[in-house]
This record gives sequence, C-alpha cells and structure tokens, in this order.
Amino acid sequence: METKRIITVLFAIHMCVFGFAETFRVHKTVVRTVSEKTSSVHADLGINDALVIKLPENALFLQGIDLEIKIPAIAAEYRDSVAYALYADIAPEPSESTIDYTGKRLNIATFPGKLRCNIRIPLIKEHTMKENPYTIVMPLLFSKSPKSIFLRFRLVMKGVPPELFDAVYSIDIKPVLTNEGLLALTVLYPAGQKKEEHKEFSVFIDEQLRHDAVQNPVLLPVGMHRLNIVSEAYRNEVRSFTIDQAKTASLEVQLRDIAPLLYVSAPQNTRFFMDDTEITDYSKPLVIKPGSRQLRFSLGDYELVRILEAVNGRTYKIAVLFDVNVTEE
Repeated sequence: METKRIITVLFAIHMCVFGFAETFRVHKTVVRTVSEKTSSVHADLGINDALVIKLPENALFLQGIDLEIKIPAIAAEYRDSVAYALYADIAPEPSESTIDYTGKRLNIATFPGKLRCNIRIPLIKEHTMKENPYTIVMPLLFSKSPKSIFLRFRLVMKGVPPELFDAVYSIDIKPVLTNEGLLALTVLYPAGQKKEEHKEFSVFIDEQLRHDAVQNPVLLPVGMHRLNIVSEAYRNEVRSFTIDQAKTASLEVQLRDIAPLLYVSAPQNTRFFMDDTEITDYSKPLVIKPGSRQLRFSLGDYELVRILEAVNGRTYKIAVLFDVNVTEE
C-alpha cells in the first residue's frame, strides 16, 4: 500500500507543468504581512487553501521567509498526500475575499511524514539558509524581489480518508534576516570653519576605503568594526563601533584642526604666559601655532619657564607643579 501511494504521488508531481499560466480556485485565502521587525505571525490552513505573505518594500535585511509548520497527524500518516505549490504573477491581486486566481507555478513539493517541518523560501541569491533534517530550503525562484509570496495547499493523492480534508496546518511565519546592519556616519567640520575652507578627508572602515560612507548608510556585517578618518588638513580620527542585526548604528565624528593642541593643568591662581602673552583661560584645550613656543608659569614668588617645539597634528599636555623642599638640620 505504501509503495503504491508514493508512486501515485511522484507521478502526479512529475506531470506538473512549470512556467505556464494556470487557473485555479482555492477554498479560502489567508493573508499575512511580515516586515524586518516582525518576530512571527500565525496562520491556519487546510487542503486547497492559499497563504499570501505580503513583504515589505525596499527590505535591506530580508533574505527569506521561514515557515514553521505543525503537520496534522492524519497528514503525517498519509505522507506525500498534500503538496504545497509556490506561484508567481498572481492575478488578480490576492485578498481574503478572492478565491479564483491565475498564476505561474514555480515549485511544488509534498509534506513529509512528520509532525513538524520548516520550509524556508529564499528571496535573494546570496542567502545563507541551510538545509537540515528538519528544514527544507527551496531553490531561489524569484528573478527579482517579489511584493508577496503565494502558496497553495492541494491534495495530490487519491483514496485518502475524509478526516484529511478537515485537517489544519498550523503555521508560524517568520522573516529570515541577513547577518548585517547599517552604519549612518556624520562627519562635522571644525567649528567656525567656513564652507569654502573645508578640506578633503578619506574614510576607511576596517582598513577599506569607503568613498560613499558619508553620503549613504553603509551595509556591514554584524559585529565590531573600526573607523579611520584620514586627512592632511585635519587630525586623524579613530573610532570603534558595533553593528547589530537589521539595525542602524549612528556615529558622529567632529573633525579637529591639524594645528597643535595644548592641555594645561596647573594649581589654582597660576598665571600662564605663552610667548609673553598671558592666557587667562586655559581650562579648555588651546590651539597653538606650530614652532618654538615659550611657556611661562608664575605662582607667587615661583616661576617656571619651558620651551615647547610644537608640531602640527600633535597634542601636548603640560602639568605644572611648584615643589617645596623642607630640610631639617
């Protein structure tokens, strides 16, 4: 009996013609919508029902759809008795109020003799979905990203018990996302610098030059990454950032002038002179001219003088200490 049943199914499937328009009627149409943020949506289908999965437009991270299917016991017993067929070019536009359709059949296969199975439908060529004993990965059947997926359940075996016609397939529908995310990079020029004074810079991500990194978000694998901004007119900037799956990481980098920077730390009430000009506020980093700079500090009767050879692109930190030595004889 089992051998006859399988031969009948294989014969029916091999007789199917692909690539030509087919007109058919379904018992009902179940419509569900998924997005890149959808965790799962549920649908219950029976024999001769249609499942329509509406997909988001311009989905960057969607590589496929995963169907987690609970197969009714009667259908598992009569394995290969029910098939699922994938269609394209469906007309009219699928809706829950429509039962008559015309479409091009792309694929047909029967459900296995198990109580559960996963069917994954690829949407892009470079997908990473893999088959295993519990998961079936369809071949890529779409030449371009579809607006929706149309699946039809149908009986392909004769002589099945009436209970099979009332059996319900419980389906959880999930998006399968690529292991990628986006970097949205914003680069700010130094404060007070006029537009005509803006200079060129180069952006490297993981040591690769990315010309478009500022104009457009950059698609990157999930994980840690390194950003380098290199310029002859500005200081080199280095940042580390993390990309999460199907999310956008925002990173803002403020360019700094290449002129030397000077940080000064001194006791309260210390007077500071640079090239004989007193600097009254040195609580913030000071932008100084390159070359030989005389630095003079005074506190009461104490005075310190140092010479600094300042070089473009360098940062200098000065910590001023006035020592008092007490000697007892």
